[in-house]
Amino acid sequence: VGMVDVFNFDPMNSRVEIGVFVGAEHRRSGVGETAVRIATENYCFGRLNLHQVYCTVRCSNAAALALFRSAGFADEVVLKDWLSCGNGTFEDAVMLRAFSRTDK
Repeated sequence: VGMVDVFNFDPMNSRVEIGVFVGAEHRRSGVGETAVRIATENYCFGRLNLHQVYCTVRCSNAAALALFRSAGFADEVVLKDWLSCGNGTFEDAVMLRAFSRTDK
């Protein structure tokens, strides 16, 4: 179906980055949002007891932006020329974050 990855673990600042991949045949079914919610709430906030989870998404990736926003992430900042397009040009990205409910 796909995968969720947590990486760039930063225990000193109590945060981790998250990414998701959903196979083409399973997109727009809600499986990605569900997987991100489970990974964020149960693993990152529940098991690891982190303060925040963040992701970086290309501005042109409307589906991924919608997925993370639906999963409770909020836009934090636009990062100018953040990601290489591979042809000498760069694209802006959005950093989104979710905070542990126990920290509010």
